[in-house]
Amino acid sequence: MNRSVKTDKPFFVLYGNGPLLNRGCEAILLSTMGLVNKSFGVSDFASCPHYTKDVLTDRDIFFAENLQHISPRCPPKRFSAEWITNRVHRTLGTGRDIYFSSLLPKTTACLVLGGDNLSLDYGKGLPRLQLNTLEKLHRRRVPTVIWGASIGPFTKDPELEQYAATVLKKVNLICVRESLSKQYLEQIGVVDNVKLAPDPAFTLETQQPELPEEIQQMINEPCLGFNLSPLLSIYSQNPERWTQQAAELLKALDEAVDMPILLIPHVFTSNSDDFAFLSDVLSKMPQTNNRIVVLPSHYNASQSKWVISKLHVFIGARTHATIAALSSQVPTLSLGYSVKAEGINKDIFNNLDWVLPLDELSPESLRDRVTKLLSQADEIRSHLAREIPNYRLRAAKAGEYLKAIVDN
Repeated sequence: MNRSVKTDKPFFVLYGNGPLLNRGCEAILLSTMGLVNKSFGVSDFASCPHYTKDVLTDRDIFFAENLQHISPRCPPKRFSAEWITNRVHRTLGTGRDIYFSSLLPKTTACLVLGGDNLSLDYGKGLPRLQLNTLEKLHRRRVPTVIWGASIGPFTKDPELEQYAATVLKKVNLICVRESLSKQYLEQIGVVDNVKLAPDPAFTLETQQPELPEEIQQMINEPCLGFNLSPLLSIYSQNPERWTQQAAELLKALDEAVDMPILLIPHVFTSNSDDFAFLSDVLSKMPQTNNRIVVLPSHYNASQSKWVISKLHVFIGARTHATIAALSSQVPTLSLGYSVKAEGINKDIFNNLDWVLPLDELSPESLRDRVTKLLSQADEIRSHLAREIPNYRLRAAKAGEYLKAIVDN
């Protein structure tokens, strides 16, 4: 699988990740670079997101000598002819050549990142775009790897499912992060190129930040961490009331526990800002039983993970916030809206006891499940202490799988 154009160091294109203002995307980028460097020695990288919005700040968030930030061309004016054409192509998954095509002659392999881009979580356009890019890379004979992904299910769209099966069979390596995705791929006939390797963010190292004195005191005590996001409004039966519903959930949590509550934002993009959302939620609670504080927004992924690692228990909706907790052996309740939360929990616990599906989420169900989580916290922590070290090792195996296909 060696490339004809030689470079001093291996060169990897990291395609499809979101903006680093999403700390989950930052965790994916950092941990991926770490795993690749471990298997290949210090390598060169180009981060190539699939859209421009918010990625222009990535250079300011994370700079490294061996990393280029390559942004797609800025979008045309809204409702212009070019804008309409681009929207059609995005929906169909067709259109122009790959915007980072100039990098391909020296590319050792292209790693398709993003976690859940190959799912229907955000509509049909995104997976079609990803699959179309994979086809173009295949035609250019670039080794392609789907990295740390949850895939499907596309059962609701048989045409897309058939297209996905056709394209995915051509990919050199698919590293799925949980077994439910692996089982789904088997159902659609994608088997030979699939490996199970937990999300690379399970290997992300922590970094201790400077914290406000109040928050430092809170995490020195038994402290509960809580993450909700504005994204969940699209799964709510009444999206316009989601902020008020979130305040009702927080109120139920405040009444159910006797410890400080740290609200932990994890995404700060222009269209989905957890910090603004959680601050708004807290403002709707003039009186509380416990200290409730929102963690400031300027901490990076490693620093946020350090804070989460010091919590007594954690409740989270953002997948990578729960990964930060689980990988730190913190008892965690996942507020799940897709297969990824179920798959990760099933692999770690062999059950779904610590997933609360969004269609079951209410103040009463949250109160009951958190009470149960606290009562079994020591048992859960012991289980995670046994499981997570091996889980992290399995995540690191992805680097070995990548080395094998590149050296073949």
